[in-house]
Amino acid sequence: MPEDRRLAAIMFTDIAGYTALMGKDEDRAFEVLRKNREIHKKFINQFNGSLIKEMGDGMLISFDLASKAVRCAIEIQKACIDHDIPLKIGIHEGEMVFEGHDVLGDGVNIASRIQDDTEEGCIMISGSVY
Repeated sequence: MPEDRRLAAIMFTDIAGYTALMGKDEDRAFEVLRKNREIHKKFINQFNGSLIKEMGDGMLISFDLASKAVRCAIEIQKACIDHDIPLKIGIHEGEMVFEGHDVLGDGVNIASRIQDDTEEGCIMISGSVY
């Protein structure tokens, strides 16, 4: 199967505590998820990003420039804080490999791990983005 490789600024976002919220208040969880998507889409479009994939309460987004990813993340985080959405964002610059419906590559894995290590309400970037 042919693959497509791209160098990109890769952003992962995740709503902290979403699973617990879903267990406590499903209606509120769906409301938070809907608002989170709305916020993301607005700023992804504004900064010319591409929403690659939604994974439950998480999103994988790519940008052609790291500076656009960081500026977008700042705006998303501000809006999420205003709406009491505990978001975690990680950004890395690296290679993305598109194979069929999958997105793979070391760059994607690193961005995901950075987001995992981030505290809610924060944005963490890798050294290559810095």
